Order: sequence, then structure tokens, then C-alpha cells
Amino acid sequence: MLAGALLGGYPAGAQTVAPGPYYATPSWDQQLPAASRFVVLANWNLEAVLDRETGLVWQRQPAETALAHAAAHTACMLVRTGGRGGWRLPTVDEIGSLLDTTPAAAGSGLPIGHPFMGVAGVAFQTATHEFSSDGTFAVFVQRVGPNADLLSAIPSIALRYWCVRGGANAQHVRGRN
Repeated sequence: MLAGALLGGYPAGAQTVAPGPYYATPSWDQQLPAASRFVVLANWNLEAVLDRETGLVWQRQPAETALAHAAAHTACMLVRTGGRGGWRLPTVDEIGSLLDTTPAAAGSGLPIGHPFMGVAGVAFQTATHEFSSDGTFAVFVQRVGPNADLLSAIPSIALRYWCVRGGANAQHVRGRN
């Protein structure tokens, strides 16, 4: 019975302390209803959220500190959210996977009923960066909220960051000619 409940649809903000599986094999082509997409992980001190659509685990509440890119990268590597290491800066595509552009989500830019705290209206730096033909380096920044837009910034500017766990764990570089 418990295994069936774990595989069934959790309401948004649902919590569990049971060991997985909490989700079907993640696939970027699936689209889950918001009510069953996110699971707050109680066995991680309620500090982390599993996105059942992508298989990524997100900090439930990002740090409120703004750091330069290198410091944010290091901070994610050192953080122990939920008592676990292995965190990193997300790519633009990963943060983008959380965004909901439907009119119903216009207030926060995230699916209705999402369990995250302190993310709406914030521009988060990402691991995605680019080098221009003159060798300058820029970091992509994704704003979460009704005015979700993609920006670029020089790495020395202090910006907020939101750590993620799982996935490819690879730097994402875009070249520009």
C-alpha cells in the first residue's frame, strides 16, 4: 500500500520520509500536473524538493546571500542542504524547466502550489556561461516570476544563487562567434 501511495500523485507540497522511488523515471518529455510534480523531502529536514518531472532535487529555499559567480559556485559545492552534499549551480535549462508561463501562474512564474520559498521575482545566476569572440566571459541569469527573462552578467557582479542536485552536473558553456 505504501509503495502504491509513493508512486501515486502527491498533492503539491507533499512530504515523505519513506525511501524512494518517489517518481517514475525522469524524462524531459513528461509533463506532470503541479499537484503531483513536487515532493518536499521530509527526510531531508524539509530543506529539499524533488521535482518528479526532471528528477532534480532543489533547495526549498535558496540562500538570500548574493555572491559573485565563482563564490556562488563554491558555496553550492560546500552547502549541506538536508544534510547532503553534491549540490551545484543549475543550468539555464534546469531553472527554465521550473518556469510556468501559463496565465494562471502569472503571479509567481512557477506552477500553482509549488513548495519553494523566496524565489519569486529573483534573478538567479546559473552555471551556463558564454565566451564572446573577444574572450569576455558572461554568466546567464534567469529571473523567476511574472517577468521571467534571461539576462547575462559579468561574473564579478554579486547575484543570488539557487543550488540543485542531480542531473548531468556539468558546466554548460555557449560559445559566440
